Amino acid sequence: MNNEVATPEFALDGGVFHADAVLAAAHVMARRLRVWLKPDGKGGTVVRVALREGADGTSDPEALFREEAAAQELRRRVSAANKGLREYVVTQALLSAAGERPEAQGGGLSKEEDAEIDRLISEVEAEIEAKAARFDPGAAGKTWEESGGRSPEGPQPGKAP
Repeated sequence: MNNEVATPEFALDGGVFHADAVLAAAHVMARRLRVWLKPDGKGGTVVRVALREGADGTSDPEALFREEAAAQELRRRVSAANKGLREYVVTQALLSAAGERPEAQGGGLSKEEDAEIDRLISEVEAEIEAKAARFDPGAAGKTWEESGGRSPEGPQPGKAP
């Protein structure tokens, strides 16, 4: 029997799922599912999915595809919402690489956006410091290699050297 005929159809509303998100979901799921797409004539997409041969038969192909389509739509919306900030960051990076002073180009960010960037930078710096502190040689002042692999507290009973 032809899988294309045997699989049920379902529609994804064009007001909820942008066509690009549906296509991205189809691309991502191509290894697990066979996917057929066609426009529904009202801005949405009609989808038919079937598990590929050798795939886990316990999975619901429609649920898998809907979940991936929702994830792709979320990524698309976040990307669209942050377009201005991404463009600003790339512009400033290019100006900096060219040797120009980014501050002289005028304020591209609002005070709130600038404060958010400062907050994110301080969070990342704190995280880096916390991770670096784990590798601090401590009170002994010697690295593992310098100490010859010995513990600064000396040999401990019951533990292998």
